[in-house]
Amino acid sequence: MAKAILGDISIDHQQDMDYVSEHMTAVIMGPGCGEGSLSIRSIEEICKTLPNLEWVGIPVSWFIDSLDISSAKIKPGSEKRRDEIKEDSWLVSSYDRNNAHAIARKNSYDPSTIRYGGTMPDEEVLKFVNALKEQGKKVAFYPFLMVDNESKDWRGYITGSAEQVEMFYTNQYQPFVMHYAFLLRDKVDMFYIGSELEGLTVIKGEERNFPFVNNLCGLAANVRSIVGEKVQISYAANWSEYLHCKGGYRPLDTLWSDQNINFVGIDYYMPLTDVDNQQITLESIKNGFTSSEGWDYFYQDSTQIIIDQDYNRWKNIGYWQSSDHWAWDSEKGESYKTSWIPNSKPIIFSEFGFRSIEMATNTPNVYGSSLPKHSNGSTDFPLQIKAIRATLEHISENPAIQTGFCYVWDARGYGWQNSYVDGHQWAQGHWIDGKLQILQTK
Repeated sequence: MAKAILGDISIDHQQDMDYVSEHMTAVIMGPGCGEGSLSIRSIEEICKTLPNLEWVGIPVSWFIDSLDISSAKIKPGSEKRRDEIKEDSWLVSSYDRNNAHAIARKNSYDPSTIRYGGTMPDEEVLKFVNALKEQGKKVAFYPFLMVDNESKDWRGYITGSAEQVEMFYTNQYQPFVMHYAFLLRDKVDMFYIGSELEGLTVIKGEERNFPFVNNLCGLAANVRSIVGEKVQISYAANWSEYLHCKGGYRPLDTLWSDQNINFVGIDYYMPLTDVDNQQITLESIKNGFTSSEGWDYFYQDSTQIIIDQDYNRWKNIGYWQSSDHWAWDSEKGESYKTSWIPNSKPIIFSEFGFRSIEMATNTPNVYGSSLPKHSNGSTDFPLQIKAIRATLEHISENPAIQTGFCYVWDARGYGWQNSYVDGHQWAQGHWIDGKLQILQTK
């Protein structure tokens, strides 16, 4: 089956698949939502395909109904309506289908038109985590926010005023994360307190105060008091978020230097190539970690602007990790040293991944119907695996990086593409399941 899907396998592609299968040590299970999406069979498949796998990341989504924190509500989401079922055991925290968020549908009477799958019930999450532990895997947990609006906006667009942050955090965000700290106490080895909340972490209060970042520090302490000292805790920052924000401030340095944060988490979807019709090779992808956009230059509209200082190179994470950090206070017109201590924390790629589409390495962060820069939209399985290999090699060669979690292996199990509405996206998506199984037929 895999050969029929992937076509003839070249020697180079086979070698890349062999390398990825042997060296992949950390993977994120998708899709992060769907009430029956955690299939135990998927664990058997991933263990067979990736024999040296050590870590498995599990995202579980709750839903936010607005990008405006002044009115937004965060709740677990229900796929089904109460009047559509006779008996039901779906429970998440204190929510059942009577008080959970009813995920929007295009046609309210047709369950197949639902915008997202629902939140996995607590019982299913625990069963899946236990099954992974029985296989000897370490588990990383990601509490995940999905925006349930018509455009399915990225969670990084959630924002508001500094005055609104405390109420939003206390009444909405904190209960969401703390539920899983209690549920998964003594069950997981790594716990994220959030991911890619860029619109919240940049909200500035008085002076150099960033209230949501302060809330995340308090949340890390609360989670630590529950899960204990052995569990690694961090936040998964977007690649455009971890370094600095508008005005020259470095808001996340307060979090990165916090005593309850074990490592710097970066969702690494930085552009690694910047080509149109040239062939993309393993070497050119690897070179992209220390060159081109984000290292040598950045784009302002379509104009290349030269970067001539290491502290402005957002790809130079080795320099960032090993150096004192100075920020710029645009209001006062002065620089100041942050609380970051050089070499104090390792970096983990909390996510990295590539679509199997032409020119994927030009713009790894684009999803859905959007095409990577200069892509003609054709399917390219070899490029995806080659890019993953290049990333794994870069991680192994960079002492600042502890490990990286590849996105994504689908937890719905073998053949899910034929049973779910998003199955048609598999061929050109970030999924790696079904794209490495050819190894099993050698």
